[in-house]
Amino acid sequence: MKLETELRYANNPYFEEYEKLLIDLSRAMAAGDEDAADAIREEMDRPWLELSHEEVERLNGLSQDLFMLEGLDRYSEHARGPSEITLALKEAWEQRELNRVLGLLREGPTLLVRDRVAYLRSRCYEELGHPLSALEFIRYAVTLEPSADVYQWMVLELLYRLGRFAEVAQQARAHLGQGAKGPLAIQAAAVLYLASRDEPEDNARILVQEAVNALDAILNSQEDMADNSMAAYGFLTLGSCYEWLGNRESAREAYDRAVKCHPSSDQALVLRGLLRESDDPEGARDDFLAAAKLHTGLLTPYLVLAREALKAKQFEECLKWCGEIGHLQINPRALALVLEFRGIALFELGRSDNLVHDLFRQALTLDPLNERIQQNYETVRQAMHTGGRSLPHEEMRIADRSDSAVPGRRDIANPVFATAA
Repeated sequence: MKLETELRYANNPYFEEYEKLLIDLSRAMAAGDEDAADAIREEMDRPWLELSHEEVERLNGLSQDLFMLEGLDRYSEHARGPSEITLALKEAWEQRELNRVLGLLREGPTLLVRDRVAYLRSRCYEELGHPLSALEFIRYAVTLEPSADVYQWMVLELLYRLGRFAEVAQQARAHLGQGAKGPLAIQAAAVLYLASRDEPEDNARILVQEAVNALDAILNSQEDMADNSMAAYGFLTLGSCYEWLGNRESAREAYDRAVKCHPSSDQALVLRGLLRESDDPEGARDDFLAAAKLHTGLLTPYLVLAREALKAKQFEECLKWCGEIGHLQINPRALALVLEFRGIALFELGRSDNLVHDLFRQALTLDPLNERIQQNYETVRQAMHTGGRSLPHEEMRIADRSDSAVPGRRDIANPVFATAA
């Protein structure tokens, strides 16, 4: 599947400002408030002068799309028929050509019902990096088809990604209070846990406990949970809540149930592995190995396995796990740690001094203030100078869980939203 490379404008404050003003204008026009609309139009002149040609094109398209929210549609003068446009639309969506999808929806009517058009626009704007616009279209889809859980799901997701935590918590509570079931209920409960992250501890504890109560009720009331990936995500979030509350036993039970529901969930295996590290290191290693065999995109298992192999002087094993990290996108400090591990392992294996020097230099370029890497590099250089090829173990400092570059459970993508497609 081809993924179209798209320009994103989130770093331009003038683009963001104009986008918001366009949305405000659309709301004012939908409400028939001409005075408010005129005032907004006056505000739009200043940011407009600071936009690039590409940004202007994107915003002109958005302006046309927003007429949908007023119950209007503006199409091209020479449009193809609905069947032809719908066929082209399917092809563009499958190829992830998101700008083309938006252009086809502007060309003329399709065979899609109106709420699906709004949903498709929302998905496109979300993936193009415009969650504010995406939120407007998915909320409109909700007004057209309030019983579609996936629309309600996306509203929660977008509110969270926009940092509107109080609003998303309020909406999640509303869904639970109205007796939401299935994936939407799990989503709503999980959102309460996510929203707790930006609250003072007392408020956070209330939100986390609400999430626990809701998830317990939801997950224990549903039958036939085996092989249910959504239930697994619910148990993962429940386990995360229990960890936050300091209840390790209940957290472990929740993670066990997540693995049982969805044995191929790398998140479940890694979160359970992290929980087991302190009191069941062999079990933790089993979980990390299982996640690695699934070719997980999470850094944690590879890095932990590489670290443990290095500590055990299993240098080829260490290099193997470092090699598995090559396909991942990781932050500079974590990459520095991988380079340090490789440098130590290659030195111990008698490889080229120049290669070892180069690895340590690259590591220090990425993390120049890391005293441990600098100290280990000095130890290696002294050993090279004296002709030694084995480092005294007690002189080496191997990064452990206290090192902030070693990922912990907070660095793992939260399972919430993972299946909201």
